[in-house]
Amino acid sequence: MTDLWGKRQEIFKDSSVSLKNITKVDASGIAFLAIWAKSLQGSKLKLEHVPNNVLNLIDTYKLNELFIIEN
Repeated sequence: MTDLWGKRQEIFKDSSVSLKNITKVDASGIAFLAIWAKSLQGSKLKLEHVPNNVLNLIDTYKLNELFIIEN
């Protein structure tokens, strides 16, 4: 996670991310995605190949409005 945070300015230029090879995400991962989405200022972050546990966390934290989900 520290590596991702250090590279956030480069990463946050993208408006989509594939979670295809992600097997586990916790609250800090969801927070990272939320900060990324909010950095897009008016656009939504497109999440592709989203695992069920990520969908559950997005629902739990009521963050649905930040993302476009494509599975």
